[in-house]
Amino acid sequence: MKNNRILSPGSEDPENSSSVFFLNPQLIASAAASVRQRQENFQALTARAEGNDLQAQHELALCYYTGDGTNQNYERAAHWFSCAANMGHVIAQYHLGVCYENGFGVEQDDEKALEWYREAAQQEFPQAQCACGWFLELGKGVEMDKQQAEQFYRLSAEQSYAPAQCNLGFFYYHGIVVEENDTQAFNWFAKAANQGYPRAQFLLGECYENGYGVEQDIGKAITLYRSAATNDFALAQSRLGLLYLRGDGIEQSDAEAFHWLSRGAQQEEASAQCLLGECFEFGYSVEKDFNKARELYWLSAGQGYSPAQCNLGYLYYRGIGVEENNEEAVHWFSAAAEQGNVRALFLMGACYDNGFGVEKNTNKAVDCYAKAAQHSYPDAQYALGVCHELGNGVEQNTEKACECYQSAAEHGQPAAQCKLGFFYYHGIGVPENNEEAVRWFSAAAEQGNSQAEYFSRGMPPVWLRCEKRPRAGFLALQKSGGQRAPGRTVYAGRMPSAWDWHRAGQSQSRCGLPHWGGQG
Repeated sequence: MKNNRILSPGSEDPENSSSVFFLNPQLIASAAASVRQRQENFQALTARAEGNDLQAQHELALCYYTGDGTNQNYERAAHWFSCAANMGHVIAQYHLGVCYENGFGVEQDDEKALEWYREAAQQEFPQAQCACGWFLELGKGVEMDKQQAEQFYRLSAEQSYAPAQCNLGFFYYHGIVVEENDTQAFNWFAKAANQGYPRAQFLLGECYENGYGVEQDIGKAITLYRSAATNDFALAQSRLGLLYLRGDGIEQSDAEAFHWLSRGAQQEEASAQCLLGECFEFGYSVEKDFNKARELYWLSAGQGYSPAQCNLGYLYYRGIGVEENNEEAVHWFSAAAEQGNVRALFLMGACYDNGFGVEKNTNKAVDCYAKAAQHSYPDAQYALGVCHELGNGVEQNTEKACECYQSAAEHGQPAAQCKLGFFYYHGIGVPENNEEAVRWFSAAAEQGNSQAEYFSRGMPPVWLRCEKRPRAGFLALQKSGGQRAPGRTVYAGRMPSAWDWHRAGQSQSRCGLPHWGGQG
């Protein structure tokens, strides 16, 4: 009877391993022949190269560069690239530029890299034209000249080189030495994206997400983000993770968000590190881990990413997973605020308002609140209203206070909704209007505001008629153990991510996008 038992690895008779592992003699012979053939080919290629055969010199350089048929040796690769380049071989000139740019087999030298890129660009080699544009745009090995950079990108893009098409589109996208033109940007991004270039896929997705140069279509945006993310483009992984986190145009999924943010964070993408930190801080698809959150914020903040700087400062501000440290909090809030981060501006205002980590200064507090309020940050609008109401750091003005409360209330800030109800109830800064008072008290009560709940239950609003008392600095009570965390409040649904308030401080969401990858 035939044995139908299939041995699993490790279960075979050690005395008779050949019963499981069979090495076909023909395969061994074939592999050996292949090795011999490659060795013979390499020897023949070397002989041709030494005989001043340009193509052979370039091919031999590539063999050394990649380790094909021989051991990888960048010095030998650079030598043979140089031989061919000096004889006018255009691709060798470009590759020699790559060697000098990256220090492969030669001492790193941007000036020499650009010299060789220019040599190849003069022969209309598109990769070299794009590389010249990249060096000129950044001022690598040459004085920065974005006008010339645009010209090189255009020459390369017109030869259908995807990275150059993407870079040229980026110039139109941001109005860099050309008039800002979303339609032109969209068209160039599309050309590059159609060739499978991940960065262009991401930028084209951003156009669809925000309606730049095309009708807004979140579905197409997600498709493009996914394509770029699948090709390991870190920013696309971060953006896709964010959309899953918010459920924006896609079914909300903390697990999917965590997956994509983890992949982006592994590539040290700052926005992914920050958002992954929020997953650990708030327990999105993972057990809460404040130490891990702080570690990720620190990595992201170290790259200058303002939302992470703000988040890290907030951990110190509230003593979340770390000992409370106002000075450290102010350090990070200040770094983020200098970049225009809206939430950080508000929190710096709170620090000045209360003397947390800095000398108390209500004038500076008002300035910070006002800057954040201009970007519709609800807590800042409310805080600015309090300043106007009580005359702290600014001349007392109940009408302006009411305007601030109205703006914050319309953005769902519960304390502002309650205050606005108070103003309508008493006719402070607005005509007395009980219906409006009830509407705003009810809105605040639905979000758990205790004072508004008291009124909405029909209790006599005695507290409304009490005289004003000296005010502690805004947020002082919350910081000492109150329920609401300033700047991280859930007004309706899930807490806005740091990304949302980072973008709020920009005239356009794309303004925070780094520009890189000139050569693809």
